[in-house]
Amino acid sequence: MQVGSSTNVYNSGMQGIQRGEAQLNQAAQTIASANVRDNDGDIDKAMLDQKQGQRQVEASTRAIQAGNETLGSLIDVKV
Repeated sequence: MQVGSSTNVYNSGMQGIQRGEAQLNQAAQTIASANVRDNDGDIDKAMLDQKQGQRQVEASTRAIQAGNETLGSLIDVKV
């Protein structure tokens, strides 16, 4: 793995985390501002969006961890 490609992994991972957090925040705002009697569909969608945002953050974090472990292994081999 080249250093440039590990940078791409980190950048992609961070972008994924940011997208997931934005989705979580938007969903939380929708849920917080919803009137339960009038917006059941909105709350359901927001709760699904919230779960998707959580999964996005988790997957992106795993990508960064894998890149970090791979880079650490490469450094150990070269040293």
